[in-house]
Amino acid sequence: MAKLNDQARDEVLKLLARGQSQRAVAEWVKRHYGVSISQPAIAKIAKSARTVRADVAKVVIRDKVAGALTGDLDVLEQQVRRLKRLTGKAFKHALKYPRESQSFLNISRELRETIEQRIKRSGADEPDEPLLGLVDWLGQALNASRTEEESDP
Repeated sequence: MAKLNDQARDEVLKLLARGQSQRAVAEWVKRHYGVSISQPAIAKIAKSARTVRADVAKVVIRDKVAGALTGDLDVLEQQVRRLKRLTGKAFKHALKYPRESQSFLNISRELRETIEQRIKRSGADEPDEPLLGLVDWLGQALNASRTEEESDP
C-alpha cells in the first residue's frame, strides 16, 4: 500500500466528513490518485485526524477554562453562601409545615450539587498522579509482604 500525500489525505477527510463510506472513499482514491487503499487504512486516517483534533481541542479548552476558573469558583462560593442561608430558612419552614418540605429538599440538593461542582471544577476530586503511583506501589509491596508472612510456617 502506497502512502497518501497530504493533499490526498485532506480530500479523504473531506469525503468522510460529507458522509461518504470508507469503501466509496477508497474507490475514489483509486480513481483519482491511482493508489489502492484499504477501508481499514481509510478508518486509520480518520482516527488519526480525530485524535489530533481532540488534542488541540483539549489544549484550547484547558486554556479557556484556566482563565475563567478563578471567577467561576468565586461565583460558586457566593452561591454556596446563599444556599446555606436558604437551607436554614427552608429547614425551619419544613419543620413548621412538613407537607411543604419539598422546597427544603430541593435547596439541600442544589447545595450538595453546587459543592460537588466546586470540588470537581477545582480539580480537587482528581488524584495526584505521582502520589497515586506511590500509593499503588506501597500497596502492592505491603500485600506481597503479608502474603509471604502468611505462607511462612
